[in-house]
Amino acid sequence: MKNLTLPTMSMMVAATIGIASFATPVRATPGYYNGVVGSVCAATKADFPKVAVQNNGAIYNKNTGSAAIVNCALPVEAGVNTNVYAAYIKRDTGTLSCTFHRRSFDFLSGATTSQSVSTTGSAYLFFNATTDYLNSVQCSIPKAGANGQNGINGIIWLN
Repeated sequence: MKNLTLPTMSMMVAATIGIASFATPVRATPGYYNGVVGSVCAATKADFPKVAVQNNGAIYNKNTGSAAIVNCALPVEAGVNTNVYAAYIKRDTGTLSCTFHRRSFDFLSGATTSQSVSTTGSAYLFFNATTDYLNSVQCSIPKAGANGQNGINGIIWLN
């Protein structure tokens, strides 16, 4: 009968390092553009029934009566001067507006910057700011019109 042997120590160490490399938290690489699709954005309880998520990840306002508000969290490092882009699609002349929120841990201090657009087409709203600890983009998506639904394709930022 043969004796079974355990793997050598070097194989065990290599396996442990390999597993640990996959178990590290997700981090955005500095100096590169990062993004989240619109479906990452959360609607308020009142606006949740108004929004629809498309197969491509964009979030649209399907309601024909009023605007829908969505909030998109941004995992951006604190204290970085960054460019943030809110990519949108507008199919009618209703006003789409987004606000970039920067808040500290106390939830009291921070700042906001707002942009809006009324023209039709696909483009982005641009924000340049120094990030804080808690960052997000809040958008008010206009109601759906005769030409279709308006929406947020996603948020892109330079880390």
